[in-house]
Amino acid sequence: MIVLLRMANRTLGLLNNGDRVSLAGSVFNFVFFILAIFLVSIKLSHYVMKKLNAPLVLGEIIVGLILGPSLLGLLVLGTDPTSSLTDLFGVSKKEIISTADVILFLAELGAVFLLFEIGLQIDLRGLKKQGKESALVATGGVILPFLGGFLLLLFLDIFMPELVDNNDLIVTALFLGVTLTATSIGISMRVFMDLKQLDTKTARVLIGAAIIDDILALFLLTVAISYFEEKNSLNLAEVGQIALLTVGFFGVTLITAKYFLPKLVRLSETSKDRYLTLIVALSLLFVFSWLASMMKLAPIIGAFMAGLIINQHETFSDRVQEQIITTTHWVVPIFFIAVGLKVDLETLLSPVAILFTVLLFFVAILTKIVGSAIGSLLMRTKKKDAIVVGIGMAARGEVLLVFASTGFAIGVFTPLLYSSIIGMVVLCAIIIPLLLRYIMPTAEISQQ
Repeated sequence: MIVLLRMANRTLGLLNNGDRVSLAGSVFNFVFFILAIFLVSIKLSHYVMKKLNAPLVLGEIIVGLILGPSLLGLLVLGTDPTSSLTDLFGVSKKEIISTADVILFLAELGAVFLLFEIGLQIDLRGLKKQGKESALVATGGVILPFLGGFLLLLFLDIFMPELVDNNDLIVTALFLGVTLTATSIGISMRVFMDLKQLDTKTARVLIGAAIIDDILALFLLTVAISYFEEKNSLNLAEVGQIALLTVGFFGVTLITAKYFLPKLVRLSETSKDRYLTLIVALSLLFVFSWLASMMKLAPIIGAFMAGLIINQHETFSDRVQEQIITTTHWVVPIFFIAVGLKVDLETLLSPVAILFTVLLFFVAILTKIVGSAIGSLLMRTKKKDAIVVGIGMAARGEVLLVFASTGFAIGVFTPLLYSSIIGMVVLCAIIIPLLLRYIMPTAEISQQ
């Protein structure tokens, strides 16, 4: 037994000042305590948000703000992770670093599961009627926000150089523009649901436009990352290569959906193993996420497409959603908690941050509303209905936070700029539902 313990200690232990850490002093012990706090906090935030009839994502971000550097400092993510519990519980630096690594991994896993869930809930067949209008709405909703974010930072850098600091201005402005292209209709759909307007043409246009919007935005994000990694040099040949890889990835998706997935679905339906459905779905999720990254695309694109093709098999998709909820219910919120853990409200509450957050908020919603509404009006939609579509597309949340976190993680966004983006998301989560609830009763929403 002693020999086995020594072997395990050599396998699992890490060096600490030249000495091996015993099994009792594993560098992962602190993770369990932090996860326990996270899970309790998630449920408490959900309870409060439901009472306030507010988006659950808002409560999860607030949890991160409370537990992070803004207030309690239980865990601060960044290049040098810290914790206010170091002295109280005798937590070592190695434990804090290991805990931060685990939480960052779970946050990325949460983002992948989130896009997978979104894909699982989208039925492409029901969106064909509004395909052209959705495409126009999405195009307008990408072009104007991109230009708005890009030009805003270029202009404000003259007066607020601390937003960019020592980073490359063009690269940062490019990333900000791409970040503002992302939309999130989860909040908007909640309002449609509450007002019993979910099964309407306007809602279907909104859903279709959001899908196309996210695909375009994810492609732009991939181009922006490539531009950054190649040190500000991106030629047409490289953009063409990314486009070909994107097309190639979607080709693999279509082949899988047509030839391989039906066989896997039949196998899971005839098997006596009740969990084979979940294993097949998760395997497809992780393979597609990996394949997307191999083709220079964001892993969340692969996750989204995995959910999308699974959803074409209704019975199989229903079983996947039923079984995966126990995992996504706690993993996905960790992504949003991690967003808050990276934000210091002291930075966000500085005069420069407050001013920029407000300006960014107005640019973000106005460019999205105008761009999306123009696309809708081109299809001769009634003005108020077009405005409803525009406001619905202006909601920001999950996907934008993934983009913002990516920019912050690779060092493109400064802490000040990143904090302002989070502040803008919080404002959108509060204002957009109020705008929708105000204008929807006065709009003649088409039921066709």
